[in-house]
Amino acid sequence: MLSGTVVYGLLAALMLGSQVRRGVRALGMTLLLLVIVGIGLSRLYLGVHWPSDLLGSLALALMVLASLLFFLHYDRPIRWIDTFPLPYGARALRITGSAVLLITLGAAAVLASQTKLIPIRPPSTAHSINLQALRVSLPPDLPRWSEDLIGGRMEPISLVFAGSEEDLVGAFTRAGWMRADLP
Repeated sequence: MLSGTVVYGLLAALMLGSQVRRGVRALGMTLLLLVIVGIGLSRLYLGVHWPSDLLGSLALALMVLASLLFFLHYDRPIRWIDTFPLPYGARALRITGSAVLLITLGAAAVLASQTKLIPIRPPSTAHSINLQALRVSLPPDLPRWSEDLIGGRMEPISLVFAGSEEDLVGAFTRAGWMRADLP
């Protein structure tokens, strides 16, 4: 969400400052803003982000976008940055940077050696399904929807049937189903 908002927001800002006709600019801006909002709403709809995640990502993206636009359009040098005196020499800064890099690599190595991988297994079935009943029809207590990580309802469950095409067509025909018309 963050990178999409920054990219599409930057494109919208560049389009806003472009020399194209006013109607084309308005259409482009509208489409880009709809893409930004659509990405966020799709993340909420699919249940992969909380609303607070979305708002935080949007706030961070707006800060990054504002910084990018500032440096993109600010044409005068910033004097206090250009003339800021460093209290140490270049050699001391180089040694300090190297030391920080070595300490970081050492900490990463120590933490990586102490990391334990915990495999995540699928949850066990809540109840067993009678295979004979399954051959005739779907059990009434079989869930019809998948769930997200916190138990929210998501897309319908897709079933995978194993067998030859003749076996599957025969089983569905015996159960009273028929093929759908081709579009």
